Amino acid sequence: MTPTYDHITRLRFLFVGNICHQVFGKWNGWVKLDDGTKLEIKDMMSFLEQSDNMW
Repeated sequence: MTPTYDHITRLRFLFVGNICHQVFGKWNGWVKLDDGTKLEIKDMMSFLEQSDNMW
């Protein structure tokens, strides 16, 4: 994935907290389908997210 935007959120209140990391961008590559066909992917918009919750 080629990142185009990176967003980080941090929240902390007493003993509860959250850190969320979101990256938006574009995928390039290929996918092999069930029938063995290769499907090329070019500039598909997508995002990834990691979230850590604390309580």
